[in-house]
Amino acid sequence: MQPKSKLMKQRKFKIGATVTTCYFSCQFSYLKKLVPIEHTVLLTDQHVYKAHASLFKGWNTIVLKAGESYKIQPTVDAVIEQLTKLKADRQTWLIGVGGGVITDLAGYIGAIYMRGIKVGFVPTTLLAMVDAALGGKNGIDHGTYKNLVGTIRQPAFLLYDTKFLKTLPEKEWKNGFAEIIKHAVCFKPNLFRALEKNNLSYYQKNKRAIESLIEKNAWIKLSTVQQDETEQGMRSILNFGHTLGHAIEMVYEVSHGEAISLGMVAAATISSKLNGFMDATRLQLLLAQYGLPTVASYDLTKLMRVMEMDKKKTGKKVRYILLEKIGKKKELFAGLINTLEEIRVRQSLMYADLSLDFSTYDEKFFNAIDILLHMNFGGKGADVIAFYLYDRLNGDGTINPLIVNGQHEVKLTNPYDLWNFLCQVNPKLDE
Repeated sequence: MQPKSKLMKQRKFKIGATVTTCYFSCQFSYLKKLVPIEHTVLLTDQHVYKAHASLFKGWNTIVLKAGESYKIQPTVDAVIEQLTKLKADRQTWLIGVGGGVITDLAGYIGAIYMRGIKVGFVPTTLLAMVDAALGGKNGIDHGTYKNLVGTIRQPAFLLYDTKFLKTLPEKEWKNGFAEIIKHAVCFKPNLFRALEKNNLSYYQKNKRAIESLIEKNAWIKLSTVQQDETEQGMRSILNFGHTLGHAIEMVYEVSHGEAISLGMVAAATISSKLNGFMDATRLQLLLAQYGLPTVASYDLTKLMRVMEMDKKKTGKKVRYILLEKIGKKKELFAGLINTLEEIRVRQSLMYADLSLDFSTYDEKFFNAIDILLHMNFGGKGADVIAFYLYDRLNGDGTINPLIVNGQHEVKLTNPYDLWNFLCQVNPKLDE
């Protein structure tokens, strides 16, 4: 049995009724000291198993197909079937060895199998090490909705062995840095500045630097969760960039890091419009510095439909996390976006460097929206009215009267009356 590394750090975090122990700068072989082999099942995926097959010798191991597309209920059912064949009972440990998909599955299955068995994680990707495996959120996807089904249940421990990162593809390194940059912009100005001074290559080549960075980010995430395990307040800050980001990830099947990067650019742009955030460009440059995308083209209507089922919404209102400045925690919440504010969000997205698919929208259309906003109209027909206004806007911002069949003249003195009139002309508008 191999002794623990001299550099290993052991940190305990009490979250709710559970104490989670993190073993930083550790080695996989130390797992034998934490759990009994004869009462433990390892859950991993084909990629991790193929790259590190020797580590799994002597362990009961369930190997799954890799990828987010397998984080679904049929996979859960298949694992439970295998656990029963292995005669797993309430004394059995289930250890997730892999990235965020595996730790999500292990945590969720561990929470529901026999009403709960003991769970630990060995995260093998940078994303899992700094974010996905931390905080106790475990879940599966349903259709186009990410993590719609799941539990909040903390693992007993996380074992960190950065040797797993040696086989990590470049794209997965970038995925992890999306969440690292999120932590920095939301919580730690000093960390943000440190990231600006370095680059991806520096952390890939410097073992001490990446281990220190992982520990700092794990501390940021877990100390936040300690204050708000079930996401009633403080923990929501960790969703910065995730409202739009998760929608992009599910609709377009891009990587988590790419989607969250784009979501953060959008959230930063909205923050600058609504909260006076001055560092949107600085954030965008840092994301690009670590190889993450900041520009893309999307169908915002599709994304809005997915966001309507976002777990963070209340009723029909979607919650956006906005910033006032880098690292400032006070009043980070934009609150709930109502219909009127949603138009402002759409407008801010248009002005972001996202090149979202507003093929029918242009500056003139948003001038029409500005008029509606000025008149405090955010009702059901705001977009429709804006389109009607489009051809009637003068260069000086005044509006030509609406003429129907050369007979009726309607002036925009009351947008509600105009909406009612338009519904009379075209009843389908009100369906």
